[in-house]
Amino acid sequence: MSSLGRDQDVLEYILGQLSSETPDGSTRWWIQAEVLASVADFWANFRTDPNPGLSGLCGKILDQAKRNYLSAIRSKDADQLWFDDYGWWGLAFAKLAKLGQDELKGLVDSTELTKMAVDCAQANAVGKSVWATATPEQRKDPEFARRGPPAVAVPVLYGDGYGGLWNANYQMFQHSSEKGWDTSVVAIQNTVTNANYLLLCLSLAELLGEGDDAWTREVKLAAQWFHAWINPDKARASEATVPKGYLGTNGLIRERVPSMPAFGPDGYWAGDQGIWLAVLSRLWGKESALRESVPDSLTRLLQNLPMDSDGKRPLNDANLPAAAPGGSDPTDYATGREVLLRHLTEALVRFKTLAGTGDSNAVTMLRNIKGCPPLVHVGAWGTDLKWPPVGTFEFSAAGAHLAVVVANTVMSRQS
Repeated sequence: MSSLGRDQDVLEYILGQLSSETPDGSTRWWIQAEVLASVADFWANFRTDPNPGLSGLCGKILDQAKRNYLSAIRSKDADQLWFDDYGWWGLAFAKLAKLGQDELKGLVDSTELTKMAVDCAQANAVGKSVWATATPEQRKDPEFARRGPPAVAVPVLYGDGYGGLWNANYQMFQHSSEKGWDTSVVAIQNTVTNANYLLLCLSLAELLGEGDDAWTREVKLAAQWFHAWINPDKARASEATVPKGYLGTNGLIRERVPSMPAFGPDGYWAGDQGIWLAVLSRLWGKESALRESVPDSLTRLLQNLPMDSDGKRPLNDANLPAAAPGGSDPTDYATGREVLLRHLTEALVRFKTLAGTGDSNAVTMLRNIKGCPPLVHVGAWGTDLKWPPVGTFEFSAAGAHLAVVVANTVMSRQS
């Protein structure tokens, strides 16, 4: 049984927000998907809770979230949905589909959720065409290059036009096309769009079977692309000089490339660290361009996660508000702790399994994960949870509550 005792109130609040015609400002479409992933983990861990209402509430939340997703993509305003938002929905659906084959078997429709996850991945991937369909002359446009300079290396290196995902929406693409590729209206490359897409492809390859050629190929391409971005000195670029890439010397992955206008060179979001940790964890032992860097990258990331001054919780973001004056988004960045903690917990379970196979390196990594500050202090973090929360990001706080409950439970099983 959950130890924090407020879980039913939290779940009822989430359901109420999803069902409301006028939800509060922190209940954004993509954040609904992000919180749904934490609901899924909670559901899987407490499906046999003595309080039978908890599992029923989780089922109602999933049903309402699916309605909200379908309503948005069928809306007259659907062309304004950003591609990275589909990544969040796809990951939540893929997680639930996988749980539907095991812990939540009989409680969710794994086949339906798998199809929805695939649909999301395909919508997310539309951003690839920004680079692939641009002419050589358009690629050299200073405004185009300004929004993601390292990308010029990738088609040269891999030759098939895969230049990572540029985050925009259909309306931007249409406008761009009508203006003859006025690239100033096409958005940017960032960590969350590309890393979530790689993670979603990894999830689909695992869900559908490692032999599924389409998603296995996407994993390979996306991993190659990230390899170039975190190791720019190894990219064979003929069109431009490749600047310093996404990965900092501290092992943290940057929000955006250092050369991005209006962003400082070292802006970090906790959510990106969680997504990157999940990618590295899923790639452990797999053949990919990133394979050799996985153990060292994971170790440095776990050792350098920035913590809040209270020492209990990770920072939601570091250097981002100052780095992007007028452009930072506290509502979005407030989700960071939850995303990071959820992926840390997933990694803990994954490496527990790997360590059980006799993989001595996995044993070491499991120890590193259990010893990283957000998990070491998650018990103290949990005792400070208030409901209703204090602040303006209630929906994110609800998701974080569930993530903390799950992390506490999983950690207690590991001891």
